[in-house]
Amino acid sequence: MGEGSTKSGAGRSQGSKVSVYILRGIGVFYILVAITLVADILKFGVRPETFHKVLHVCLGIVYVIASYKASAGSIRALLTFNTVFFGIVALTGWFFRDLGGLDAFNTTDTILHTIVATVSLVGVLKMKR
Repeated sequence: MGEGSTKSGAGRSQGSKVSVYILRGIGVFYILVAITLVADILKFGVRPETFHKVLHVCLGIVYVIASYKASAGSIRALLTFNTVFFGIVALTGWFFRDLGGLDAFNTTDTILHTIVATVSLVGVLKMKR
């Protein structure tokens, strides 16, 4: 098994393993958003917030699958994307509270987006270059 192998973790440094677990944990957390997605659709129907939650669930599925099958470079890329994208979303939420009336920019979601971006950054920094 080569360096990119993830079946048994062969060839991965301790930092890379931590990054895989971080990506997997974020993915599971995002998939759990499906619970609020279903509740939201049942209560309000499809609205802009629906797409915010669908994005989280889709990313969660990709992240969990990638955490088992992707190479270290792909793990780094996904964590970097997550850091930048949700970092921008979090900063937008901090500077423009409740932008457009979207839940994505309310205080609770802004705090969650900040945590996710920060944890993703830790995952990126744990990986060897």
